Amino acid sequence: MKHTSIIFIIIALLSGCASTTVGRAYLADRAKEELVGKSKHYILRCAGAPIQKETFEDMEFLTYYSTDYVKRDCTVTFALRDGKVEKVSYSGDTGGLLVKGQHCAYIIEDCLED
Repeated sequence: MKHTSIIFIIIALLSGCASTTVGRAYLADRAKEELVGKSKHYILRCAGAPIQKETFEDMEFLTYYSTDYVKRDCTVTFALRDGKVEKVSYSGDTGGLLVKGQHCAYIIEDCLED
């Protein structure tokens, strides 16, 4: 019974709401898979205007920057080919060891469907 309770608590934490540290890290992790294939228009609509936009050969890169209230910084870059997201990457202070990506969730949370 004790093991069942622990498993239930872990599942609850991993599927926690976006307002928790673990919940934000979970959203950021989901985005790396779920946003692949989305259109440029979709990303612009949900994440807003990027702070930087670059083109290199057949790739386009949309870059967003997030700073929270304690100066933790995350850069989110969407790599697009033919107007579709091919990769989502995070750099900077993305979060702690067990909650990587938590600081990036502020940028991508409106892009994920429930």
